Amino acid sequence: MEHRPALGAEQEARLAGKVARAATEAQASRLLDSIEVLTRERAVLRALAAAPAPARAPVTRAAPPAAPTGGGGSGDAAATAAAKASLKQRKREAIALLLKKTKAAYARKVDENYIAPYSPSPAAMVDEVYGRLALGAADVVYDLGCGDGRWLVGAARRGARGVGVECDAKLVAAANEAAAAAGLGALVEARVGDIFETRLDGGGVGGVGGGGAATVVVVYAFAAALQRMSAMLLEQLGDGARVVCVGFHLKGWEAEWSIRVKALPVTLYVVGRQRGACAERGSEE
Repeated sequence: MEHRPALGAEQEARLAGKVARAATEAQASRLLDSIEVLTRERAVLRALAAAPAPARAPVTRAAPPAAPTGGGGSGDAAATAAAKASLKQRKREAIALLLKKTKAAYARKVDENYIAPYSPSPAAMVDEVYGRLALGAADVVYDLGCGDGRWLVGAARRGARGVGVECDAKLVAAANEAAAAAGLGALVEARVGDIFETRLDGGGVGGVGGGGAATVVVVYAFAAALQRMSAMLLEQLGDGARVVCVGFHLKGWEAEWSIRVKALPVTLYVVGRQRGACAERGSEE
């Protein structure tokens, strides 16, 4: 029985995650095209590695060989054709698997209420960003879509207070448990709620917010969701408040800096400067 190599489970999940996080359908399509090329190249390399080395014909000075009668030649051609067909089939299977895994993500992306899939930020990113921000005890960090709470716990380790909002109750429980396990439960509170109903100025609505005015907001969301919260950020955050966007950019905002950690982009914006930039654009119009 022929063995058909497939992508490993970890690589499948990673590639499917990249496609699901693509900002637009065009970006997702380009990612899938890249995956298809890589899959085809891997299949070809595996086929070449598995194929036996061709036997070298003995060198003779006899008369030129007679024309092939169609025996061995046709057999070789048939084997080559079968190998090509097998490679094509393997490629189709790999792409079909990726498409199946991302179909649900595409369906959710078109829903304007869908923020982003759960995708934990690398620990190295949390450390790098907070180091650049010189985060300290005077800061209050709001993580909109806090997941397992790693941004909140990282903030608490530096003395800051962390407030997380998450729609998944299991992740909220995991975030609070992680803070308690680190001995930082007094500084961290993750809550079930809607990020668009969160009060970043500390007012609190429906039990969400009220943890003090945010000096730092961390958010990982698709571009469409970021645009929905743009006005909320400008309205509720004070001048000097910092917004950290993971994966996607806030359209129309001027970035202070943008870096990549573990190939994932993260961008910093400062609220007061955005107000100034918006005013300048308005006067120009």
